[in-house]
Amino acid sequence: MSKATTPDAGAVVRTLCCPHCQGYIYRVPRRLRDIWFSALVPVRRYACRSMHCGWEGNLRRPSGRQRGGEADDQRSYIL
Repeated sequence: MSKATTPDAGAVVRTLCCPHCQGYIYRVPRRLRDIWFSALVPVRRYACRSMHCGWEGNLRRPSGRQRGGEADDQRSYIL
């Protein structure tokens, strides 16, 4: 009999929600100015699924996930 895999007890599940109605949001393509701004502050563009809300905007990228090879602490790059 196989065991069902469960998330690690210490893992944090991060779900983003709409800042206006706390509903579900989804990713949408960024505009050119969003891409330029993202060079300074990493952001992603989202829109609310609720038709009544209609919110669309940028939110900072979640810091929970890291790309391969990045240090956990940015200060570790300072020699």
